[in-house]
Amino acid sequence: MKTLNVSTIKKLKNGEFLQIMKNTIELCEKSNPAALGLEKRLDDLRKAVAELEEVFQVAKGHDLTQLIDAADEKRMNVMRAIKNALKSLELGDFDAKTSATLLKNNYENHANNMVKLSVPQKTASLDALRKDWTEDPDLKVAMESLGLTVWMDRLEKTNSQCNDIYLKRIETTKQSGKISEKRYVIKSLFDDMIRDVEAHIRLNENKEGYVTFLQQINVLLSRFTFIIKARNAERKKTEVDDTSGEEIL
Repeated sequence: MKTLNVSTIKKLKNGEFLQIMKNTIELCEKSNPAALGLEKRLDDLRKAVAELEEVFQVAKGHDLTQLIDAADEKRMNVMRAIKNALKSLELGDFDAKTSATLLKNNYENHANNMVKLSVPQKTASLDALRKDWTEDPDLKVAMESLGLTVWMDRLEKTNSQCNDIYLKRIETTKQSGKISEKRYVIKSLFDDMIRDVEAHIRLNENKEGYVTFLQQINVLLSRFTFIIKARNAERKKTEVDDTSGEEIL
């Protein structure tokens, strides 16, 4: 018997990763780890997960996290306003339509898949959009002729504000960088535990306890696999809505 969907673990968000490991600890504790010879594995996993939880809570609970979310939403609202303006201007006379289409094509080049981008990736993408509109002669003329300079100024301001808060959080949350490192350690401990269980199933005559424990782990992994599939489906739906014009970005 083997562990199923183990690749799911790498795809989990930090909070989900922490939760699945805490659930694994609970399952092991209820499975008589002493009888299974998993006490040392369990103890090591407990300690590593406790350390990750402490670091994760520091990063998640940082006062600036909510401010970053609010600042990010503010700049995305500006992007939505720009897109709506371009869509409206495309309905105007020939000159307005030509300029609006030129800007809209450039806008879409930078805004494509924006929902997937991290905060710093969004910052870079929006800054690239601003540089195109203010430094490319044709785009600059189009922007000014359509009266969109004020919106580009707002985008530059809100983008800069979001980036400043994000950089401040990086500076003040020193432990955040340890999350990936600790995830790697915990995943290795999890893998060691599962390999021990699979070995006992192959070699021991009395394997019922090991089989039951591994079945429970597989059920747990399946639940989180469902979460990932649902998230991916929602992401694909958003992308489809984007191409149909229903989604703002």
